[in-house]
Amino acid sequence: MKKSMKVIDDGNKRIIITLLVMAVLIALSSAVSVKISKMEEQACWDTLHASAKEVSVEIESRVSSDQRLLDSIADIIAAQDSIDSPEIKKIIAGFRPNTMISHIALLLPGDQLILPGETPRNTGKLLSFEEEAALGCHISDRSVDIRDKSRMILRNFVPIKKDNEIIAMLYGVVDLQALPGDLYTTAYDGKAAIYVMDGENENFIVDTSHGSLGSLDELGTREVKEGYSRGKLRQDISEGNAGHCVFTSQSTGESLYFCYEPTKINGWSAGISVSEDLVFAKVNKVNGMLLRFISLEILLLAVYFVYILRSTKKEVREKQ
Repeated sequence: MKKSMKVIDDGNKRIIITLLVMAVLIALSSAVSVKISKMEEQACWDTLHASAKEVSVEIESRVSSDQRLLDSIADIIAAQDSIDSPEIKKIIAGFRPNTMISHIALLLPGDQLILPGETPRNTGKLLSFEEEAALGCHISDRSVDIRDKSRMILRNFVPIKKDNEIIAMLYGVVDLQALPGDLYTTAYDGKAAIYVMDGENENFIVDTSHGSLGSLDELGTREVKEGYSRGKLRQDISEGNAGHCVFTSQSTGESLYFCYEPTKINGWSAGISVSEDLVFAKVNKVNGMLLRFISLEILLLAVYFVYILRSTKKEVREKQ
């Protein structure tokens, strides 16, 4: 009888130890899986921010390159005898860029304009020579084209000086309908939407996901994922901070992951948005592998536990 009780006690101990070992292994595996999942998720956010930074650096580089080109043209124009000479008109009309600039123009005192292939005209109060000259070398906010008010443009200004006096403002026109084609990101096989936002007036300068350029006000109608805030996004962009937010797409209903990085131009921010399935494609794959591993581990432990339980019962029956 004592031997039988000892066998039962030993069997119970083995069962308890087996259960404890199973619990520890499952807990450790789950903890490691959660850790790996979080690391992969953070890596996805890092990739998103790196892609937004890539767009930010790209547009800074292009604007800087355009300004250097305009500086060179301004020096050539300044060397001419007269600001309205035929040579200058040929320079304006013959400009064939390989840049973001579609064409160049001259803004003269008295708010007169020299546009390619046209006689001088008044700006119609759309541009002020005194205001633009006071700013020196700069790039404007989003505006409308003098010749086609349905087109949104930027103007990249550089001053033309003689004897340290600004005699004209040369500017290059950036067509915002064509600009998205000049920007790119290598991430997500080109499936990410690209944005450039003006932090001062909250206007979009680039938006490849929609057919027209709106403003950050439109985000007020979009549902955000719990833990994120539209107010925080707008504050970050107005203050030139990096950040991210998760929206629900109004057209597809899927989650859109939106990252933004500041630029060194006019308080602009560059951003990208990517659908959830693209952002976390690797995470989902890793999570699937971890889930299969843990499921297999639980199955093997369960089989081992059943084996221990049956062996213990058999041993107890034999002793009894």
